[in-house]
Amino acid sequence: MMITKITSFSSIPLFQKALYVFDIDDTVMGYKEFSHTYFGDKINEYKKTYDEHVSIDFAISDWMEQVKKSTPHHMDKEGFESILKHINSSDSNHFFLTARNPNFRSITEKHLEQLNIRSTQVYYVAGQNKGTYLKNIIEKFGKFDKVIFIDDSEKNLIDMKNSFGKNVELYHFIKKFELCNFY
Repeated sequence: MMITKITSFSSIPLFQKALYVFDIDDTVMGYKEFSHTYFGDKINEYKKTYDEHVSIDFAISDWMEQVKKSTPHHMDKEGFESILKHINSSDSNHFFLTARNPNFRSITEKHLEQLNIRSTQVYYVAGQNKGTYLKNIIEKFGKFDKVIFIDDSEKNLIDMKNSFGKNVELYHFIKKFELCNFY
């Protein structure tokens, strides 16, 4: 299964009976107050003093504080609204699958609401393998002709490929500077 690079949701084929699974951070929304490398940079900074586990915990805490005081922005508002319009007018369905911890539910819902993204289920995997997680919950959504997964992380796309093989279409969302010139 090939991973297709895209810079807009409008590049994703539209199907009548598909399950569209979207990542949130740096795919659907981003923050101009801090870089998309902020989390990794913080982990590396803390690793100079602490072990990896403690460094990750501190980086998560710092990242969450940044998110709380930041304003979300669409990564591709027009493309996302277009694909949602199709999903809502077809036999397709969608939800978000985020690496965020469930403790971030309140701020995540607030930021999605600020972007006028409503009535969408969000699954919080808290750093777990997204492919394994989706495999464990997918049956609750019924039968679909296609599963479409969109994420900015190559690791998550590979995890999905390893879990589903040819039974998922993978789209690597690449941020265009014209769309998110805040990075």
